[in-house]
Amino acid sequence: MAGLTLDIDQAQRWTDRAAVWASEIDDHLMLARTMFRRSQLAVAEGHAGNAIGLAGAAGRLSMELPAPMRAAIVQQQAQGYALDAEEVRCQTLLDEAQTWAASVSDDGDARSGHGSFCTHAYIEIQRARCWFRLRRVRRAGRGNGSAVRPAPRPDPTQPASSTGPR
Repeated sequence: MAGLTLDIDQAQRWTDRAAVWASEIDDHLMLARTMFRRSQLAVAEGHAGNAIGLAGAAGRLSMELPAPMRAAIVQQQAQGYALDAEEVRCQTLLDEAQTWAASVSDDGDARSGHGSFCTHAYIEIQRARCWFRLRRVRRAGRGNGSAVRPAPRPDPTQPASSTGPR
């Protein structure tokens, strides 16, 4: 729960505690998850070097990371490079994350475990965030049409009341 609040100190304490527990039971996937989370917190605090290093460490922890998890970690590292104003490295990593995310087929509902939120759309939204961090606001607004799916059109043969939940 602490990770969902704006209390970064509390989120860091819980994340560090989870990292210790993961280390104690030799769970490399969970340890990678905690490094990923610590990288997110570093981005929130504006610490580019920590964000890059922690995401990089998460990616090195296990060669058996599921593709969705690897996509999440790689896009997180891109966030750090955006903070560090390294546009080319940032965009290259986002392109790599898109490749890893290509295997995510659960529409981001977490059926595939950690990282399954990291869909094509999610990465394109993160790309826009990176453009903002890079102070390239006009680029942020371009190209995000692929990230948002159009709403399904109502079936004209059905009464209006049956097209949505009540």
